[in-house]
Order: sequence, then structure tokens, then C-alpha cells
Amino acid sequence: MSRAPLKKMKLKTIHLGYEISSGEPVEIPLRHLAVTGQTQDSGKTTTLEALISRSELKAIAFVTKRGERSFQTTRTSLPPYFRERADWQFVSSILEATFREKMKFERSWKRRPHGHMMRYLAGCRCRRCHLGNVKYKRKLDENRRLYGPNDLVLTDRVLEHLKYLKQFGIGHKTVAKHAKVAKTGLAEIIWYGKKQMRRRNEARVLAIQPTLDTLPRNVSIPATETVEKLRQLIRWGYPKSLINRDAFNLQTVGLQVHALEGKKETVLVKTAIRVRDFFARIEAIRQVWLSRRGSIPQGHFVYWKTQKHGCRLNQLELRPVSTGYYFHHVYPPELKSAIRLANQLKRLCRTKGRYEKHNHRSAQPSIRNAGGAERRREANGDRASEGSLLRRQTANRIRKGGGQVPGGHRRIPYQQLFGRGRAGQKEAISQRGGRFVVRAQ
Repeated sequence: MSRAPLKKMKLKTIHLGYEISSGEPVEIPLRHLAVTGQTQDSGKTTTLEALISRSELKAIAFVTKRGERSFQTTRTSLPPYFRERADWQFVSSILEATFREKMKFERSWKRRPHGHMMRYLAGCRCRRCHLGNVKYKRKLDENRRLYGPNDLVLTDRVLEHLKYLKQFGIGHKTVAKHAKVAKTGLAEIIWYGKKQMRRRNEARVLAIQPTLDTLPRNVSIPATETVEKLRQLIRWGYPKSLINRDAFNLQTVGLQVHALEGKKETVLVKTAIRVRDFFARIEAIRQVWLSRRGSIPQGHFVYWKTQKHGCRLNQLELRPVSTGYYFHHVYPPELKSAIRLANQLKRLCRTKGRYEKHNHRSAQPSIRNAGGAERRREANGDRASEGSLLRRQTANRIRKGGGQVPGGHRRIPYQQLFGRGRAGQKEAISQRGGRFVVRAQ
């Protein structure tokens, strides 16, 4: 096998000029060249510009002087670029050189165990750190395969979605908590006009929708579904005190949900969530009982024995309903009306009997409480005289518009008796022996 002879490369030459005596052209080969001479006097820069121009080749010139005017005709200027180191080793060395002492703080990678990615990035190349770095790289590749690339995207859609969620009372902090992203990044999008974010974070934020689990706990929502679940629990026989204790973790007797009584049309999100979770647990244990033991007897409800969790049959028992359950949910309306009337009659009889027991007389309406003092004196054992009773009864009749003066047959009107006219002023000035003495002025 013969090889072809290599062709000799033609040497590039640069034309300098012509010889004075003979007029022959003078050329120099394009090779390594060094131009020396006195600064600002010999023309080194002019020579280099002429050589580049006559060779018709491209050259790179490093202009290091400020205000340099050479290489201006065909120059494409590129500003100088210098990247300073900002890693922890460089910063630590600067601090140590400045303070002339070793830094005593412990670096974060030293607190990491061997096998952690931070330990590998710090320079450790042990077997465990190498395997940890390989595991981390595989996890990145798996996430890239499952969730797609994680490049930078614009934040326009995220900003519009955050404004939409704000209408339901969901702020950026709540969104960050449910989407598992940094709240600072969302705040920068809203207030400081951040233009880019990671694609996966964008997908997490756009997946948040206004549901019962994502709404803040102090936001009011319609109470229709919550009220219907509470009424269903009451129809099944669960007392309100038990619901209030186990669903809301309160120790009061009454169920303080105003929407259940029709006073309000909204409930808080935390109330709706607690009712929803408690209702789901009750439904689960009822299904277990119905599938294992059959129907639930009337007048009983299924509940846990001791601990309020678990759906095994040995953890459940039957409990009797409260006394008012039949009245509210079993009896017909006619029977309810009859029971109400009977209860009112019982209360009236008890009140009348209690009154007669304490006062030793029938319950009659008093006339301006005329016998109040007498009843108090009777209770103390001091009865009023017949004369004082007669005088008080006569005065009461006179005040009502006209009364008969004892001992006479003429009825004197109240206005005439107590009138203040000039012609016939009259005045009751004394009482003697139970008789009024009327004297005209």
C-alpha cells in the first residue's frame, strides 16, 4: 500500500513594496512575527495595521490602553469581560486574609452526611458521596421524564390565575402552601413584575382551584350542603350535643350553627370542613353496620364505643336516641299540636297551684294591687282591720271615675269631687270614722 506524497503547502507572503535599485517586489512570509521599537516613536502599531491590511486576513487585537485610536477602520469592538469568583472557598479566603484569622463558622456541607449531594459538590469524592450524586442525577432524569422539562416560562398565566383566585379570598400565601412553592416568588410576580418562573412551579400553581380544601378557613360560603348534612345526622338520631362535642370539639350543649335555624345563609369554611369530615365518618360506620348486622333498629343509632376512629365491627355499638327525637321526627303534626296544648295546660295548672299554695287564696287579678300590703301583712301574721280595708276600697272606686260616699245615697263624680274651679272648688279635707267629710269653699 503506497501513500500519496503530501503536497507542500504554499507559503503565504505579504507584499511590502519594491526594491529601490532593481525595482523587484519585496515580500515577507506570514509567520511568527515580533515588532520592536521605541514607544510612541518607531511606528509599531502602524506597521501591524499595514501588515494586516495587505495580507487581507482577519486578526484579533487586544486593545488594552484607554483612548487607543489604532485599528479603528475595520474594527469590531468587544468590551472586556471578567467574571469574578463567588464560591464559598474564594469568599472564605478573602475574609480570612482581611481579618487575618481562620473563620470559625461551620460550613453547611460539613453538617451534611456523606452521600448527600451538597457534600459531593463541596469536593468530597468518597464512595458514598459518589453514589449519592448518581442517585440525585437519576432523580432529576426521572422527574424530567414524568413532568417534562423544567425550563423558564413567562408568568402571565400565573398572574391571571392569582387574580382569579383572589376573588374567592385565596391569597398568594394560601396558594403557595397548597402548591408547595415559595410564597416570595408569587409575591414578586404580583407586586414587582417578575417575568419568568419554572415550568413545573407554573403547573402546580395553575392546578389550584377554589375548593373547600383550598379556601381559607375564615371565609364564608353558602350553608346549603352543610345544613343538609346536619339535618340528616339529626334524622338518623344523633343528638346535637354529641355532634357539637365530637365534630366541633366543643363542650357546650347546644349546636351553635345559626344557619341550621335559618338565621343565616352562610357558614365558615372550617365549620363546613368539620361537618363534612364527621358526616363521612358516620356514613362509613353505618355502612359497616348495615353490611354486617343488617338494618339499624328504630330508636337507635350506631356510634363508637370509646375511641372515635376505626370502622371495625367490634369498635361499634347501638345507642338509644334522645327523648325529644320521637316528638321532632316520628310523631305526626296533629299529635304534636295536642302534646303542645297538654303541656301548656300542665304549666298553667302548676302555676295556679303554686300561687294558691303560697298565698292561701285563689289567684284573682288585683285592682291596682290594692291587697298587696294586706297579703304581705297576712304572711307576717298581721291582718288589716275591716275599717282600713273599707276605706281603701272606697278610694279605689272614687279614683276610677265616680264612687259612692259611705253613708250617703248620692254618687259624686270624680271630677266634681276633685275639681279646681273657682265657683265650686271642693276638697276632701278629713276622714272621720270611715266617712268622707266634703266641705265647699
